[in-house]
Amino acid sequence: MHDFDVVVVGCGGGPSETDLSAYFVKTRASKWKDGILALEAGSGLGALTAILTKDPTLFDELEGESVSAGKAVEVYPDPQDDFENIDSLGAVKHTNGAPEHYSTHPKARQRVRPAETPAQTGDRVYSYIRSWIVTHAHLDHVASLILGAGSQGGPTRYIVGLDQTVHDLEGVFNGKVWPKLAAREGERAPDFFYRFKPVSPKSDYISVAPNISASVMPISHGQCAQSRDGTYDSSAWFIRNDRTHREFLFFGDVEPDSISIKPKTRSVWKAAASKIVNNVLDTVFLECSWRSDRPTEELYGHLSPPFVLEELRNLAREIVEYRRRPRTRSIYSYFLEAIGLGSKPPPVCDWELRGVLQGVKLVVTHCKSSTECFPDGRHISEVISDEIREIVDEAELGVSVITARQGAKLEI
Repeated sequence: MHDFDVVVVGCGGGPSETDLSAYFVKTRASKWKDGILALEAGSGLGALTAILTKDPTLFDELEGESVSAGKAVEVYPDPQDDFENIDSLGAVKHTNGAPEHYSTHPKARQRVRPAETPAQTGDRVYSYIRSWIVTHAHLDHVASLILGAGSQGGPTRYIVGLDQTVHDLEGVFNGKVWPKLAAREGERAPDFFYRFKPVSPKSDYISVAPNISASVMPISHGQCAQSRDGTYDSSAWFIRNDRTHREFLFFGDVEPDSISIKPKTRSVWKAAASKIVNNVLDTVFLECSWRSDRPTEELYGHLSPPFVLEELRNLAREIVEYRRRPRTRSIYSYFLEAIGLGSKPPPVCDWELRGVLQGVKLVVTHCKSSTECFPDGRHISEVISDEIREIVDEAELGVSVITARQGAKLEI
């Protein structure tokens, strides 16, 4: 039985603006209308409308209730309805002779909702968003967030991210690039403003949607001459179902640790290893923007299949090392380790990695669009995923590779 429902509103990494990073998340036991966590905000209402045009039932969730056009919804009869004037088919007789569409219930308590356009359905689903988690402030991850500011109904929405990400977005909502339609928590502002919620990597899990909490770790998205330390931080998020305590791991854009001037991903794998071993986590969303033949010097802070394999090997090593650790240790052993005098375990050999990721699912995201035509009409994301699958299978790590596709609904 799964723990989360995830709808892929967009999963590309540009340059096409119609399919950019955006994922709607809820727990399995919740309803979409209870509140949605949006991971990233690249694509938005336009993409959602196109998706619902193809699949109007994507967000259907209850018998007798639907967000798709023409579905029956339970309504109580209008007090002005004359129930002495209901015919044998359960239709109210009106003076104009045109009965309204009621069910055959003796009190005509079900009515067929007038047809709803995909745009109206998309707008309604969009109003269910309670928080956006933004891994970093690049436009392919925040475009719809900016364009939709101030135009959707519903309660106050929160933009959750690292403090640097919030600071970068404040530079967009500055009244010049875009109207100031967002403010930090505690700052006086109208109810329809977004509320920024900066999160520290040292903080515990914070609530981001009904029954969903999240914890963040910084990762490197490559070099940036405009930053103080010459690097640009993205982030990785552990998303937790507060009822089942199961999690999945979602990466923003990330460069390989092996070529980074400030590698940070290994720390994320270390945190994930214990969760995988203890059956808390089994799904990782990881970007792979380029194909295998992309030159290393042209990765620009992203991964290609060979480096995905490299990162998965690092995860597998962390799992092996975690399993090697004794379950109980003395305070003295921790002290010796802290001052560098503790015994050092032997390095993990490649043969020890075989099958270590059995049961782990890798969801491939952020594949950059291409004008190249591939055999059998395959999408670039399928081509990149196949390249990952081939080299990962050859390495016998045991991980399953899943291709994220726009409009898909994933059960995690």
